[in-house]
Amino acid sequence: MAIYGYIKRLFRNNGKVVENYVFMTVLQVLNMCFYLIVYPVLISRLGDTGFGTYVFAWSVTCIFMAAVNFGFDMPCAKHIARIVAEGGSRERLGEVLAAVQTAKILLEALVTLVFVVLLLTVPFMRDNRLVFAVGFAQTLSCILFPQWYFQGVQRMRVVTFIQLAGKLLTLPFIFLLLHTPDDVWLFMLINTVASLLGAVAAWLLVRFKDGVPMPLVPVRAVVPYCVEATPFFLTNVMAIAKEQGVVLLTGSFLGMADVAVYDLANKIVTVPRIMLLKLNEALFPKIVVSSTPRQVRRIMYAEALLGLAVVALVAAVGKWLVLWLGHGQLPMAYPVSVILSTTVLFWLLGTAFIDFVFIPANRRYLVTANQVVALVTCLAAVFVWLFLRPSVYGVAAGLALSGMCEVVFCAVVTYKERLLQLKKVC
Repeated sequence: MAIYGYIKRLFRNNGKVVENYVFMTVLQVLNMCFYLIVYPVLISRLGDTGFGTYVFAWSVTCIFMAAVNFGFDMPCAKHIARIVAEGGSRERLGEVLAAVQTAKILLEALVTLVFVVLLLTVPFMRDNRLVFAVGFAQTLSCILFPQWYFQGVQRMRVVTFIQLAGKLLTLPFIFLLLHTPDDVWLFMLINTVASLLGAVAAWLLVRFKDGVPMPLVPVRAVVPYCVEATPFFLTNVMAIAKEQGVVLLTGSFLGMADVAVYDLANKIVTVPRIMLLKLNEALFPKIVVSSTPRQVRRIMYAEALLGLAVVALVAAVGKWLVLWLGHGQLPMAYPVSVILSTTVLFWLLGTAFIDFVFIPANRRYLVTANQVVALVTCLAAVFVWLFLRPSVYGVAAGLALSGMCEVVFCAVVTYKERLLQLKKVC
């Protein structure tokens, strides 16, 4: 009875955290499950090379999306959470949303210029220009979809419902329209249209249902938000460069078939990765307002155990998932998935240090320094492996090594600066 009472109080006192975690994980896991259901269809119809081309183009798109998002997510979610805690003034909420929206429109114009230059000068992009151009259109969703707003007001159920609806919308078109490797651009178009429709729906909800004004504002009103977001922008760029850069290196050195192998392995660890990393996002609004070092330590210990459990789970069932999802065509994906599963542990602990220690303590420069360590170690390890013994295993090992170095760096800095020995983290 005592345990039951404790659990009941825990849920009652942290109702919003539990709700956000459920909507950020369970429904997103369902999103991923829908994608895994169609994965065998994609491999059989597009082929490993065709699907690898899609993954390669999507990686390029992700880099441009990171540029448009410019690291606004974490600091602006923090602003929104505090505004809500102080009464939730629509005018103050509108100031943040309007400034970020204006900044992203300016950034969109800049990255479009860069993209056009690359499309005209890079041979592989020029040969597959339709796939890359359709994928690049998804950067527009970064302007319209203020996911950080929903995180700050602790209504992530809106985001997950929109994402789930988008996945469901794509399913019939995937089964009906995709037949040959030449249909790669159609697959990209299906995903782009679904993404843009979801972004428009989110924007309309914020503007009209919540009644938050989002006019364009002068550039001078944007500058303070850009200055505050710059460390997070650099962090995001390095994180994206690390995560998507390994895809680009794999495609450049090994070929599109190996890109498909890496992608399948990565998809297998994506579901547990979402479930655990979203836990930190759900906890963030509560932790950033008030927390103690003891609470943060307990969270990290629990997350370390969960991460180790994921590694064991992937090692146990990963082989059968690879055989099913890849139609037996990508057996190399199993050992790669086991290696990548360690990144769930490392990234979970790394984001815990960032979200629960560095950001509340206003040590934003440590967030950037942390990603510098991760990026440098990852690219160095991958380059060395690809030159000495080209293999997709080395790509996965490089990513895992960078995650381990990231956690070690965070732990050392936290200990040296006594960030978890203060009375309050914030």
